[in-house]
Amino acid sequence: MISEFPLFVFTLLGGTAAGAYIFAWAFPAGEGKKNWLLPCASLVLLAIGGVALLMHLGHPERMFYAFSNPNAGITREGLTTGLFGILVLVDLICALRSGKPMPKALGIVAAIAGALLLLAMGSAYMQFHGIPAWDNWTSMLMFVVGGLSAGILVLPLFDSDIAKNSTFAICAAIMNALFACTA
Repeated sequence: MISEFPLFVFTLLGGTAAGAYIFAWAFPAGEGKKNWLLPCASLVLLAIGGVALLMHLGHPERMFYAFSNPNAGITREGLTTGLFGILVLVDLICALRSGKPMPKALGIVAAIAGALLLLAMGSAYMQFHGIPAWDNWTSMLMFVVGGLSAGILVLPLFDSDIAKNSTFAICAAIMNALFACTA
């Protein structure tokens, strides 16, 4: 029997990184901050989650078979994780070279890639027609809202001033209330 724990690790860590990037675009860090910290931590989360995704199959080499089927949920998750990871790596390189916050265009593209990752996670579970609890729109809602909720909670770890922003606090309260309702 294949353990589902690696999928939990992947969706938790990947969803947290994606959610944090979506809100990092909406609430960018200021000048003089450690702008390399969020992309570095996100890459670590994506790497651990990506390894967990491989471990879900029991044998990592089975991922080659999974990638031959574009309709497989694990394929969509793997491709969107790779796309998002590349954009996060570009952001890390830009942050290390300039020390400035991510450029607006890169922030928007990274936020879109993060949203695609959350959607891929939700759609991977919606395709399991044999499990009624997963085979409906609430699965998508759970993964998207869960990733956004986790992401907004970790964002103040990378920029403590963001917690003083009342708009951010309202968004965090709304996201967590939505997550509580969704759960």
